[in-house]
Amino acid sequence: MFLATGNYQEAEANMIKSIDVLSSTHGAAHRQVAQGYMDLGDLYENESYDLKKPELKKKTEECYMKSIGLCEEIYADVSGKTQSKSSESKLASASGHKHKSKKICEIDRRQAQIDLANVLRHTADFYNTDDNYDQAAPLYSRSLELEQLASGPNDKAVCKHKAELAEFYCETSKPQLAEPLFKEALLSMEKTDQVNSRPGAQVLYKFGNLYRDQDKFDDAELMLRRAVDILSKLTADEMDLAEKGAALSDVLDKQGKNPEAEQTSENLVTKLTGSENKQALMIVLKQYHKHYLMQHNKVEADKISVKIKDLAAQLKEVQ
Repeated sequence: MFLATGNYQEAEANMIKSIDVLSSTHGAAHRQVAQGYMDLGDLYENESYDLKKPELKKKTEECYMKSIGLCEEIYADVSGKTQSKSSESKLASASGHKHKSKKICEIDRRQAQIDLANVLRHTADFYNTDDNYDQAAPLYSRSLELEQLASGPNDKAVCKHKAELAEFYCETSKPQLAEPLFKEALLSMEKTDQVNSRPGAQVLYKFGNLYRDQDKFDDAELMLRRAVDILSKLTADEMDLAEKGAALSDVLDKQGKNPEAEQTSENLVTKLTGSENKQALMIVLKQYHKHYLMQHNKVEADKISVKIKDLAAQLKEVQ
């Protein structure tokens, strides 16, 4: 309630009190206490942005690191690495036995892995937002490792996070780390038929762009063509189709496959002309214009340029 009304001072006081109560009730190394510190960190982060208080980012970081520390302790505990007498007593009480059953331990371990993975990813996002890439990278990597242990390599969320980490490496100029992750994500998606979907097309598109940036145009074409084919079979978002199709046309031009590039752009223009999504058509027309300029065909380039200007005027009227 206090947070919703922007009363950060009261919200902070209540969160700290809640953490104290949870610590007294369950002990400091408890998942609810760890969640409490993560929530408090979120409070400080929101306050730092809303009220222009960058000094609160330090408090945000401290809360997230405290949450990570507790989750690490819990994970070590349920994995049998640092089990204390007090925790043994709690486990015995919870299970009705002196020692927990194997099944209960496996459930606890998986939950601890997921909790730790989540707070690591959350903290990595915090660093990434502030362009602290060197601090974000190992947290993203460890989070993914724990998710795979908990859910297996072919889990839908794991595939998604592999692709996201690959994209992070692309954005931070580490393509050598991105490529194997894209390959793993695609292999898992193909095994579970996740690839024939919008998320699958997005992974193929990002992978294709990685190859395009490395001038590996044959590989880029393969990925981008698959992405366009998948989207064409779905009730695809027009912006999605325009983005992927324009990228494919560009790669075809760069390989000297100019007739195919022209046909790709022409097909997309035909499909999108008359659509309410003028932005999607604009993406394709700009690529089509670029195609004719590369061919030194000024006559056709000028025709497309007229269409672009007319469309820009329509978009301006809408705004």
